[in-house]
Amino acid sequence: MAALRADPSVALVEKQADMTVLTDQNLAGIANSWGLDQIDQRGGQNNLYQYFYSGTGVRIYIVDTGVRGGHAEYTSRRILTGNFGLNGSDPWTDANGHGTRMTGQAAGLTFGPGRGASIQSVRVLLDADGRCSNCDGDIATGLNWIAQNGIRPAVVNFSLGGTDDNNGALPGTVRAAIIGLVSAGYVVIVSAGNGGEDGVADDVCNSNYAGLPEGAIVVSAVNVLRHRVGNAGFGPCIDVFAPGELTATSGNANDNDVTTTGGASGATEFVSGVAAAILQQNPGFSPYQVNYIIWGSASRNLLEPSDLGAGCPNFFLNSLHRLVVGRRPIDSGDGWHANHRDLDDDRRRRERELDVPLGGPNQQRKLDNRRHRVLLHPNFPEVGILTRCGSGYRQRRSGKPSPMSGP
Repeated sequence: MAALRADPSVALVEKQADMTVLTDQNLAGIANSWGLDQIDQRGGQNNLYQYFYSGTGVRIYIVDTGVRGGHAEYTSRRILTGNFGLNGSDPWTDANGHGTRMTGQAAGLTFGPGRGASIQSVRVLLDADGRCSNCDGDIATGLNWIAQNGIRPAVVNFSLGGTDDNNGALPGTVRAAIIGLVSAGYVVIVSAGNGGEDGVADDVCNSNYAGLPEGAIVVSAVNVLRHRVGNAGFGPCIDVFAPGELTATSGNANDNDVTTTGGASGATEFVSGVAAAILQQNPGFSPYQVNYIIWGSASRNLLEPSDLGAGCPNFFLNSLHRLVVGRRPIDSGDGWHANHRDLDDDRRRRERELDVPLGGPNQQRKLDNRRHRVLLHPNFPEVGILTRCGSGYRQRRSGKPSPMSGP
């Protein structure tokens, strides 16, 4: 092989790769489709949503108020048996409509990036007002049900938040259940919340989100102008921003109803759909690896920085992650590259750094006891070490300032 590479008549030697066509969806005439239009490119809109993968073969667990199971956006082919309804309730009934809106945004045939994924409903909120009192144990029960009965590859969408009674914080029982899901190999997409009932945005690091494991991806929302939605969570514990204001999705009035959604909940669904597409292509990926691809592919510095809060990453979701099976490189457009070999090497390097195997229960205990999460890219030293902690993202280079540095 070395001799072949050295042969001046040989331009390139590499492993053969799988290829696929790019699918185009024409968004002209579809109202409020700006979210799909923006996530597949680095800037602007072109009335197209383009994608390689749609989540086929992947399950998205919707932990919410239930799902309107007969909606035309889902089709019966993708509605799976074996779901969870709190207290024996019907998981395919949605008294509030929130879960139906979230499902359409994640996996709707028209509105979701995960349109090929199968849907499983985990109904943990029963009331029409979408509220519950002293029910964090019930919600944790639904999450634990997935850990015990779920089938991977899978994404768990968690678009619920705390109330003013606990300052919008993520309850400890729910947080523990999320950590357990990640340890079990599930990618968990977590809403950064909309400031509790008072509607005032919160720094989510102060709301029990700090120290969540890397497979739990915390999402906040921006509007069409890429300003953070006013009441959406902010701060250094955010992983990525996604569209979250007046975006089209399925409604709950009838089986063909179309409505809009927004806030950090709606933004979370876009990320869930993209995560499902990543897992379609790479069904054996760990939650950490999926997060790595979402981080590495995100568009940098497109968001209004004054809206994000000190130390918050200026990362906007990008759905065309371009990770092709067969060690083809990611092209994120800004010099952050990886491939399958890099991910494996990176995992081993990180294990040495942390002195603990990644992806197992020891990692979760370790994460609870430390503030930093380290990403060390093995083949691109200019990327340096990216840490995520209570004081923000910091990219350490040899004495050089970083555009992602917090205060």
